[in-house]
Amino acid sequence: MKHIIKLSDLIGSEIRTRFSLDALKAKLNENDEYLVDLENVDMISRSAADELFIITHQYKVTLVHLSQFVRQMIDVVAVGRFSPRKYDATDATFINCDTMESLRTELQKLSGANQ
Repeated sequence: MKHIIKLSDLIGSEIRTRFSLDALKAKLNENDEYLVDLENVDMISRSAADELFIITHQYKVTLVHLSQFVRQMIDVVAVGRFSPRKYDATDATFINCDTMESLRTELQKLSGANQ
């Protein structure tokens, strides 16, 4: 039997942080199956969608009643998770600032304050 968890009752209609999903994780165990109902969840942040994606792969969770916005955000996460990371070469210079004074000096150089 699948347990039903209504996410809007547990967290609210807007899921803004990945940490808010700790309340969901506290209700899950590895042996049971769950239907997580997202009815009345109108907004989910990118980081929260990423955390929800992780949860669906760590536990036996099926998401149901996703709004178009929530579905699109989770789709964006899924595409990002399965796409290779690409980092373009950069010619950035790294500066080691080991004191607040050296940091201030370097920031002044960047802002042109010494020119």
